[in-house]
Amino acid sequence: MASKFSMEVTDKRVRGASNRRGGGDPEKSGLHLVSAYVPALRTVLDQLATEGKGRELAAAEMLLGRLPLKGRVITGDALLTQREVCKTVLEGGGDYLLPVKDNQPALLKDIQEAFSPLPLPDPEHPLQPEARQQERLLRLTLPDAQLAVVQDKATKARHGRYETRTLWALSSEELNGYLGSAGTVGKPWPGVKQVCRIQRVVRSKDRKSGVWKTAAEVSYSITSLGIQRADAAELAKRWRVHWHIENRLHWIRDVTFGEDANPIHKGQAPEVFAVLRNAAISLLGWAGEPSLAAAVRELAARPSAALEFFLCLSQRLTTGRGSAPLP
Repeated sequence: MASKFSMEVTDKRVRGASNRRGGGDPEKSGLHLVSAYVPALRTVLDQLATEGKGRELAAAEMLLGRLPLKGRVITGDALLTQREVCKTVLEGGGDYLLPVKDNQPALLKDIQEAFSPLPLPDPEHPLQPEARQQERLLRLTLPDAQLAVVQDKATKARHGRYETRTLWALSSEELNGYLGSAGTVGKPWPGVKQVCRIQRVVRSKDRKSGVWKTAAEVSYSITSLGIQRADAAELAKRWRVHWHIENRLHWIRDVTFGEDANPIHKGQAPEVFAVLRNAAISLLGWAGEPSLAAAVRELAARPSAALEFFLCLSQRLTTGRGSAPLP
């Protein structure tokens, strides 16, 4: 199987600082922070600031150049789905798992055509497809195609929704040549071993009418992880983990710490405060606090408890035993 840790590289606009700095449209000229986040540790390893939309890719490439990539699986936004980025990751001893969207139209078209012999399940009845039968269809296009299918179907509602995710993982020795057939011929994608199709079906009840609605979306991805290192179930798991940066970092910074509403905007202050928020989230996560919002309120109201908390946490990190709950 693949290495233990995933590392997510993504960017976030600091709205509070962006809206007060001026200089035109804050969406384009505002402060963006590109971060490398390790979900298993709930920790931001590194962060770079960039002014203005469109410069995040250069910052991400610089960030990857100074991070320990060996043994890591790099995930990120579609912004990172670039040949040079993938080459950098592989040369650093890592692997990549990246989404394919409209910013790579030729690659997207090739992957869609590779899966075209396989019809998508009916969103109203998303039964798990039979992999062997579908593999025979794929071999009409790729003679040595290997296909694995995994489905995660919720049996209990979460936030009033039932969700079904189905992932198809396709591998072939001829895959790299095929991916260049409709795109940049002669420039194969570095190290690609599998391509994936993911169908996400969500059933939810309308609060006003009480009518159940079904929504479906399909996405695609590429990875340098071969089937011996990451099967379909492993790839599906890593994609679920990929979204932790939104739920466990960005959302907490915005809602619990009020980053978007913070008026600090001069100099490097917004970047410094983002680092402090990241550190606080990591420390509270390491301490095993079940609710970060409740912990922040408690520590803010009782400064002496905050001091005791850090002393307990220091002892835990030193000895490697126990936990550091709020005193």
